[in-house]
Formats: sequence, structure tokens, C-alpha cells
Amino acid sequence: MSPHTTSILLFAIQPTFYDVIHDVETGAVPKDQFWVSITRVSGATKYAAVDVYRIKGAIELRGLDGIEVLDYSEKFIRLSCSELGVESIEFRRPDVEIKTNSKISSFDISPSSNLYAVGSPNGSIALSTFSVSNLNSADKLTRALVGHLSYVSCVKFFPSGQVLLSCGGDMQIKLWNIGDGKCARTFVGHKRAVVGLAMVGRGRNFLSASSDGTVKMWECGSGEIVHSFTHPTARAAPTNVAVAQRQDGVVRADCGLLEFETGDKMAAVGYDNGDVVLFGLATKDVLAVASAPAEVGDADAAVVAVETGAERHNTWQMVVARVRSIEIWDMCATTAPLQRVRLASEVVGISLDLEVGVVGVATRAGACAVVDSESGCVQWVAASTSASGEEATAAIIVRGKQIQIAGRSGTLSCFSISDSSG
Repeated sequence: MSPHTTSILLFAIQPTFYDVIHDVETGAVPKDQFWVSITRVSGATKYAAVDVYRIKGAIELRGLDGIEVLDYSEKFIRLSCSELGVESIEFRRPDVEIKTNSKISSFDISPSSNLYAVGSPNGSIALSTFSVSNLNSADKLTRALVGHLSYVSCVKFFPSGQVLLSCGGDMQIKLWNIGDGKCARTFVGHKRAVVGLAMVGRGRNFLSASSDGTVKMWECGSGEIVHSFTHPTARAAPTNVAVAQRQDGVVRADCGLLEFETGDKMAAVGYDNGDVVLFGLATKDVLAVASAPAEVGDADAAVVAVETGAERHNTWQMVVARVRSIEIWDMCATTAPLQRVRLASEVVGISLDLEVGVVGVATRAGACAVVDSESGCVQWVAASTSASGEEATAAIIVRGKQIQIAGRSGTLSCFSISDSSG
């Protein structure tokens, strides 16, 4: 059975569109203009402009080239384009925007505080704090973690928020103490770059995905490798890994001495050949293989990211990002995805929050969209990351009704999901 497939146009807006409106409102200039672009999945792009001017003391916005302005406020602007069948698309300004002091290759936020970690291409990691309530929040460096010899591909806080894991191109995984900034342990065992990390429960065990073809399960206290998982049939390299509850009712109590909270867990591992393999962590067996739908070409089949979530409407969802599409799967039925969404730009990251029913999607072109996890429809677009011609986005995180977006150039933006514009 083929999945229900929709296509998402790639929307971009001039990142300073609100500054343009503000300058006319305050009388700094009598009129001005900002740009909007819409790119089809085929690659064809429509460029348009919006004039901003003042009539009898009131601000007017007039769309040109087939664009119509439906509504706007200090936080958003809503447009339509009948030519392309776009009834309404909303661009939002960030609630908070922070300029960091370094380029960004990876990013995570502590689950227990306002601390965030930024991994950089030069191997360093910066720990900083931010305040969502302060629109003028400055990037306050609290500590620099130095130890990696190459780019940092992933940073991941433990559930406690007191410990951080990192990995990268130097084939190492490092465990950092947030309190003093020291590296408590270095895990060595991979033979190529480490590309992804995932916690098992509270973190006594964790998983690492590597370009050497293995996903390893480690025990933090001893630093030992508990098990190495490999693709069951192909010579494929993992690109990402996530941990979820098993859905077959199997709970194994007699786990190994170096295993903690693995009895009812499974790993979802994305591979560069397009497969997502579900492994039982305690049983060490293959539970299922979810392959790329037939309509996905080989060039676009590689898995970019995998995210798993809790039960929603009797479905345990898994979101798989490929090169130019995302898929929503039922982890209990891996024959075909429930929903497939094609995009007009390459995907660089996703984040899933089933409590609010959204998937955050970051694209290589810089635009980030918030997509309904059931319908696949775009709810709104994050305007701050729409940098023309720039690979703007490094990571996106949806958590606690907030979305954080990390730009490769060093900008962090925070948006509120609950702040509905209408």
C-alpha cells in the first residue's frame, strides 16, 4: 500500500521583514519593500515583493506579483498566493534570538534548565544560558569544553541535565561534567566518525551510531561496549539512532550486568541505504526493517534523521527524514509509512513532539517549517532562518511547546508553539 503523499512548497521571507515594517511605522522611511520566495518541489521558484507604505497615518502592506497580505502583527505576517494554491502561510518572528560566538555544527538544550550546548566545526563545545522571556537575551558563555580533535557532530544532555555527551569526527565520545566542565571519560571503540547519540532511560547506557557501520551500546560507569548492532543484510552505515519503547509487549528482566533499563526498549537506526532497522536492546535481535517507499529514488533514500515519540491516537509514531522528504510511520506496522511529505529542499534535521502534534523540519536552504504530524500540512514558517542562498540551519528542537533553531552561522532562535496568531 502506497502512503498518502503531500508536497510542501519551500517558503522564504526576508529575515528583516519586521524591521522594514517598523522603519515605515516610525517614519524612518516613507516606504519600503521586502521579498518573499516560494519554491516548488520541482525546483522552480517564484519571487515576489511586499510594499510597505503609509496612508493617512496607517500602515499598509500590499503584495505584488500574485502575493496577497492577509494579516500581520508585530510577531507574524500571513500571506496567500492563489497562483500556487496557497490559501494561507504564516511567517513568524522569533521570541528570542541569540548570537553565539562560534559556528554551529550541533546543538542541544538541557531538559532541566535554560542551559544549552553548542558544538562547533573546530571541535570545541560552548555551554551557555538563555532566557526565553527576555527578548534582548545575550549569549552568556558559562563554560567552554575543549577536547575533541575534529568537528562535533552531536551533543546530547543526560535527562538529569548535569552531564553531557558529545561525539564527532575524531571517532571519540566524551562524557562531560557540567558542574566543572571536565571530561569524565572518553569512549573509544569506533573506527570512523561518530554521527549520532541516544540515551537509554536515565543514561546508564547510551547508543552511538558511526560511519564504521556499527551502533554500539555503552555502559557509562565502566566505559565498556555492551553490544554492537549492524545492519542485518546490507553493508550500510548508520546515520542516526533513536530509542523507543518496544511495541510487541516483550519485557526482558534478565539483562546483562552492564545493562540498565533496556528490557522494554528498542533502537531505531537509520542507514544510508534508506532502511530504518528496529533492534531489541535487551534481546539484541532485529524486530523490523522499514525500507524507503518505492517512489523514493535511490539518490534521495538515505536516512537523514529518525525521531520516535509516545503514543498518539493509538499509534506509536516514528518520523523518518530522508534527503528531500519526511515520513510518519506507525512503529507497529512498518510495511509502509502512514504519511509522506515531499519537500523542495534537502532536509538537515527534524524534531518530533507528539504532545502538541507537530514535527519541526529544518532544510538546507535555511527555511524551517512546523508541520502537523497527522495531516502533513505546514502550520507556520520560522522566518529568522530564511537566509537566501545560505545553508542556514544546523539543528531544530521541539520541546515543551517551544521550538529552538540553531543556524550554522551562530544564531539561535526560539519560537513559542502556543503563541497562536489566529
